Amino acid sequence: MKNATPARLVGRLRWLNVPLALGLAALLMLSGCSVDVIAPGQGATPGPTDTQQALAEPTESAEPIESVEPMSSDPASPSPSVKKPTGPNAKAYRSYYAGEVDVTTGCPDGEIVIDQSMRTTVITEACEKVTVTAPFSNVLAQRVGKLVVTYTGSHSYFLVTELGSATIEAPFDHLYWDKGNPRVKVSGLNTVAKRNPVKEQQ
Repeated sequence: MKNATPARLVGRLRWLNVPLALGLAALLMLSGCSVDVIAPGQGATPGPTDTQQALAEPTESAEPIESVEPMSSDPASPSPSVKKPTGPNAKAYRSYYAGEVDVTTGCPDGEIVIDQSMRTTVITEACEKVTVTAPFSNVLAQRVGKLVVTYTGSHSYFLVTELGSATIEAPFDHLYWDKGNPRVKVSGLNTVAKRNPVKEQQ
């Protein structure tokens, strides 16, 4: 080695490096280690951590929540609405006007005058005299001593529980009473005045 030239030294080193590199490769293969070759300018892609793997794994779905059906209403509770009467005598029932009452009044002075049309009036007390001058007036009364309907009070319905007497000049009216034998005078065209043809609890 003392008399070796530089060129010879380089050649010998090359031959020495080949066995050394082969030995290192064999040692790595036997140990089970792997070597990743990364090209210049490229970064290594990090492998998934334990937390990431846990998040990626599908989890068992929770048991479905059972739906709760709404409680049914009490079958013993009353019906919210009453069926409206129908048929040719439907307007002879007081219940026909149940949802159409505009005025409910007593009779403090013993006499009432109904002069506004397109109204349904309920009189809760006995009246000596009821006068109707407005058309399309429906009157539901308990006891009336005298009912007077002028010519202008047409197309009206009068339901009286107990009637003393009635004078009706208007056309196309209907007067029904439940009790009594009233004195009735009718001069209006096509006006009906008779005992109520229907029976209804009041």
